[in-house]
Amino acid sequence: MSEARWIVPKNWEWTTISRIAKIVGGGTPSSKVPDNFTKNGIPWITPADLTGYSNAYISHGRRDLSEIGYASCGATLLPIGTVLFSSRAPIGYCVIAAKRLSTSQGFKNILLKKDILPEYVRYYLLSSKQYAESLAGGSTFLELSGQRMGEIAIPIAPFAEQKRIVEKVSGLLSRTANAKYELDKIPALINRFKSILLTNLFDSELTNNVDKISLKDLAISTQNGISKRRGDTGRPINVLRLSDLSNAKFIGESPRTIDLTEVEEEKFTLHDGDLLCIRVNGSENLVGRMLTWNSKEKWAFCDHFIRYSLDTKKVIPEYIEYFFSTDKIRNVIETSFVSSAGQKTVNQSLIGNISIPIPNKKIQAEIVRRIKNNLLWLDQVVVDCNLCNEKLSKLDAGILLSAFKGNLTTQDSNDEVAELLLSRIVSERISVPKTSKSRNSKNKPMISDPKARLLQDSESWPDRGLPFDEVAKRTPVPHDTMRDILFSLLSEEEPELQQFFDKDAKCMYLKRVRK
Repeated sequence: MSEARWIVPKNWEWTTISRIAKIVGGGTPSSKVPDNFTKNGIPWITPADLTGYSNAYISHGRRDLSEIGYASCGATLLPIGTVLFSSRAPIGYCVIAAKRLSTSQGFKNILLKKDILPEYVRYYLLSSKQYAESLAGGSTFLELSGQRMGEIAIPIAPFAEQKRIVEKVSGLLSRTANAKYELDKIPALINRFKSILLTNLFDSELTNNVDKISLKDLAISTQNGISKRRGDTGRPINVLRLSDLSNAKFIGESPRTIDLTEVEEEKFTLHDGDLLCIRVNGSENLVGRMLTWNSKEKWAFCDHFIRYSLDTKKVIPEYIEYFFSTDKIRNVIETSFVSSAGQKTVNQSLIGNISIPIPNKKIQAEIVRRIKNNLLWLDQVVVDCNLCNEKLSKLDAGILLSAFKGNLTTQDSNDEVAELLLSRIVSERISVPKTSKSRNSKNKPMISDPKARLLQDSESWPDRGLPFDEVAKRTPVPHDTMRDILFSLLSEEEPELQQFFDKDAKCMYLKRVRK
């Protein structure tokens, strides 16, 4: 019996993972050896394969191990029904093996004894992420050791009750998952509605038969922002950066100041009603977006922006901002920007030459009013959806906690008590399936001479060879000894090993000379 995390029904029992299962680690072969991996080999799962993965069962990862790769690392072929629990980067992913497979060392794999349902254990572990993290250690990143994994306390229900819990939880979580799926569709629908709204307003009778004027002709002045990132003279001024925006809206929660001279301050200070264009950004959806400056605080702006000081007798800045968000103008920008080193860039010429229908200011104000009113409502819908998703996640956590406290299902007094179940399986031994790690190693005697051991091992190398680091791992001897052995073998009159530089891997390789 282990320490109880909470009170459970009297026919349940607290125990530890180590008492109900055997814990097996994983392994990872060298990524420098392409032959360690293949498309159709031994299924191999890494924590990265579970990012965004919501199914309970898994049968394949992104890559399979070849027989060579499997033989060169500590991976183990696990049976169907093994519970895979990610023990680092991050802790807490949990799935069940749908077929025989292996994992990287980022998992602690749980081979359960009889009468313990994998689905039951998976649901419990999913509900215990923070608890598992509290048992982990590590200075660089948290990792849950095999021993600590075995110490995790788990409430064991009678076998029949485990089945009822799994069935009930599965049904409830499927309903919350469906709700999340439908909610996740809403932001895209909102964005589409916004696009239609803008298109309809700027292509309506409100803007028909009006003059079109280029942005450069509406601007009194146009200015790229300041390029320097620090100053030695002047006084400190907040300088607007891309990090001060969220979705092209000013946030300014963590401003950075730069000392600016009086001349720089005069040149780069923003004024109420200035129109800012995002000149450079890694996202094609953000480059070229407009922002109307409405803050009363004193800010300058960096060279990631172009400022347009508009003739406000002719145009309302927010009217221009919204016009530049229409699908038509976004298409012009996204097919015309310059891309370099992952950054998308627009310039004053491209943006300034875009023509804009300019009705009178009263109509402009009416268009801006309609857009603002609709966007206010639409943005609130998105906020409400996010709140619903948060509540659903809390509901999921509540369902799991209720299940493992025995409150989700009706207890059956006829069930065999968990104490008997545990006493019955305590002596059960779980054997990990044996799989030959090398077809060439069977019945070969152990060789003590490191040079002979290296040559014997080289018989199983892939035809393209192995990098030095991998050779050293397979024949563990002191570095100087390995160097002397290789020098000796490569210097023979008819060498059995050959050395070459692999351009793709960018390192020295050794290969066996096939005779």
